[in-house]
Amino acid sequence: MNRLKKILVFSFTFILMTGSISVFAATPKSDTVTEKKTEEADNAKDEDVTAAVTSIREAGISLTKSVYDFSEYVKESKKKISKPKTTGVVEISVSTSIGDTESKRYSDVLTYRYNSKMTKKISDKEYEILCRIVEAEAGDQDVYGRILVANVILNRVNYKKEFENDIEGVVFEKNQFAPVADGSYYKVGISSLTKEAVDRCLDGEDYSDGALFFFMRSGTTKNTAAWFDSLKFICKYGCHEFFKY
Repeated sequence: MNRLKKILVFSFTFILMTGSISVFAATPKSDTVTEKKTEEADNAKDEDVTAAVTSIREAGISLTKSVYDFSEYVKESKKKISKPKTTGVVEISVSTSIGDTESKRYSDVLTYRYNSKMTKKISDKEYEILCRIVEAEAGDQDVYGRILVANVILNRVNYKKEFENDIEGVVFEKNQFAPVADGSYYKVGISSLTKEAVDRCLDGEDYSDGALFFFMRSGTTKNTAAWFDSLKFICKYGCHEFFKY
């Protein structure tokens, strides 16, 4: 009986051990499958990451190329855009007598330069004389035509070789200005535009290039016009032509 019990216990123990061995033997197989699946999953993740990195890299390359292409396009476009040709016309802003600002255009025959010799402190009497002669000679001209006449008066004052050395002397010198000779000088009303022209002249604004004479050809005899034509021509602006020695 005891022997049978021993055999049964042994058999039962053997069975248990055999099952355990089978279980233990089966475990590595299960682990292998899991590891394989894990490895495959990891590989899949790696492939996804690699694909994403590749995609980002390709996108970056594409973006860089696009930026470069656009930069080149801009450079080429700039090369194709030529600077506008000079038309010989300058546009500036002019303050009018009523305080508005309008665009005035003048031919490039008028070359602006600042002339410190024009910046004179003059008496009220001389200021009125200068304004009056400008109004009488160029009251139908624009502000530049008026500045030019004022420039001529002051050029004569500064020249001093054959003209008087002050504004009054220059303006009233015999047979020099028709409005003085015919009396229209005394009848004109001085406009605010003429005052502006005179003020700008006295601030050094000069377009005359040293002109000492001017005349209106249509109102001058052929002999007088021939004398002017013997001088150095400066420019024609409005109804007047300007000359110097």
